[in-house]
Amino acid sequence: MLGRLYYKTRLRSYHYSKTIKTALHLGRLPDFLIVGTQKGGTTTLFELLRLHPAVKLPFVKESHFFSEDFHLGPHYYRSCFPMQLPFLKNKPTGESTPQYLFHQATPERVKALVPNAKIILLLRNPVRRAFSHYKHNLRKKREPLSFPEAIKAEEQRTSLSDNNLKHYSYVKRGIYLPQLKRWMEHFDRKNILILSSEDFFSDTEANWKTILSFLNLPYSPLASTKIFNKTTIDQQMDESVKEQLFTFFQPHNEALFNFLGQEYDWTK
Repeated sequence: MLGRLYYKTRLRSYHYSKTIKTALHLGRLPDFLIVGTQKGGTTTLFELLRLHPAVKLPFVKESHFFSEDFHLGPHYYRSCFPMQLPFLKNKPTGESTPQYLFHQATPERVKALVPNAKIILLLRNPVRRAFSHYKHNLRKKREPLSFPEAIKAEEQRTSLSDNNLKHYSYVKRGIYLPQLKRWMEHFDRKNILILSSEDFFSDTEANWKTILSFLNLPYSPLASTKIFNKTTIDQQMDESVKEQLFTFFQPHNEALFNFLGQEYDWTK
């Protein structure tokens, strides 16, 4: 109860601060963006970076500015971040909106507004990602179908509206290569860090060092071993659907591995 009250109080304060910063043209632009993938560990990475003493992150993880709120303009976006303080060294800041990887217009929009941003991607086994996405929707009470039914209905459902595409794109989101190429059309490879979600969680310390080096941050020990936003619904994937999805994703995964010049262990 106290935790929820504290969160609501902080959230009100955050939105009030945004209103002031928007009106006065205060706030700053992010140094980095964690753009995906959804259900790939982006919340855990964001919260670990929040605990780094040399980083200053906004209270709310996801701004959705480049995918949903772009019409609100750059002053609004700046208001999502800590204020730019003159004559002081400002700590790096960033955001994490996993919708950005999948949203087609986002890379070009980001490049236009934040051309020097560092881009981080966590890519998860697309079969596991799809089922985790489905369980996330169950928890949010927005999914009336079984997982096999939802997979079968995806093409028809996602064609109906942008909102459906956002929520029910279980399979589409796991075809990573076209999404990745969109980002590489606008950002140099040296400004994009691509990690396997499985590697990130199995050897967090090594990946943590890689991330800090990429962001030009000093090393600081991991301040937490908690996995944030973990799906808690206890439901197992049907084996026949699992095999169907592994077969579907195999050529897409191979194309991705060939493009990256490395393979991830997405065989189970």
